[in-house]
Amino acid sequence: MTSSLKTILIIDDEQVNITLLNLALQHDYRLLSALNASAALEHLENSAVDLILLDIIMPEVNGYELCTIIKANPQTADIPIIFSTAKDDVDDEAKGLELGAVDYLTKPIHKPILLARVKTHLSLRDALQTVIEQNDLLRNERETVENIILRMRTAENFYSEGIRQIILPLESTNGDIFLSTLATDDKTQYMLMGDFTGHGLPAAVGGPLISHIFYEAAANGESLESIIKRINHALWEKLPAGIFMACAFIAYQRETSELKVYNFGFPELFYYRNNRLLSRICSKETMLGVLEIIPIDTANEPMPIISGDKIYSFSDGLFETVSEAGEAYGMKRLESLLSLIQDTNRPLEDAVDELTVYAGKNGFADDVFLMELSL
Repeated sequence: MTSSLKTILIIDDEQVNITLLNLALQHDYRLLSALNASAALEHLENSAVDLILLDIIMPEVNGYELCTIIKANPQTADIPIIFSTAKDDVDDEAKGLELGAVDYLTKPIHKPILLARVKTHLSLRDALQTVIEQNDLLRNERETVENIILRMRTAENFYSEGIRQIILPLESTNGDIFLSTLATDDKTQYMLMGDFTGHGLPAAVGGPLISHIFYEAAANGESLESIIKRINHALWEKLPAGIFMACAFIAYQRETSELKVYNFGFPELFYYRNNRLLSRICSKETMLGVLEIIPIDTANEPMPIISGDKIYSFSDGLFETVSEAGEAYGMKRLESLLSLIQDTNRPLEDAVDELTVYAGKNGFADDVFLMELSL
């Protein structure tokens, strides 16, 4: 039974005080004692202590100084310290609490008060340790799940011709998804730009599912319209209520310069010609996963393409970036910024750098995605 008892270290330069505390606590706890700081630190080095009762007024190293030493050591910093003293002064009590003590007992110490305070602070320490252990367990489990999701989302058959992209997640897993592949005719490029509601792990769980359907269906020769239907049905059937995907799809046939764009609740796509905005391709339908059957016969009308035209797709995390003054970056600034990027032939990273400076201390509040497709 003794091995299961909590250990309390009593530190007091008066043996009579140690004896009185021993008599009060000996039946419920394993007790150690020290008459000075040197003996106390030796106990702390050699024994696992659960709580410290520390006298303030001691020669050489007083209680305040010893408390500071104990709290400065990572191995002992989390041990709760209760000061005991004959002084009854608010300033002294405040000083002890500022140094890291959890409580304050005034001599003469009454046994019921002593037992109650000791029991409370040991229980609080146990509860804190449980929370820390559970958080460590959850963190390890989360990292495992994140690694699985990241590996499942990695696609060896990503088709990158004509593409520049940036994805800046708030967390290692995120709700933004970008897929690209070449259809079985070896001429048509299929692309999906998606943003699940929310961010982090809950928003990322749909990514591997969508990626698998997209690449498998394309490899099997399915049309983009068929792929959209399959993805919507999978989201509606398999994901929890409240998780949807705003997304846009592109089918681009390079030989015939045929372009189709579908937008389901995603931010408008910018179509540029000669570095100037020619058209905005806006959403005509709701996000995928909201309805069991999604109407997809409202694709944007094919537009004549000239070599060198560009399409930009981006998540709302980009234009909703807020400055320290509380003003959103907005679509107008983004339009001008993308024109400037083209005029000066600058990398997409420069756009993100501009947004980072604009946000200042606020930083980004959402995942950021930016893609350029050169036609």
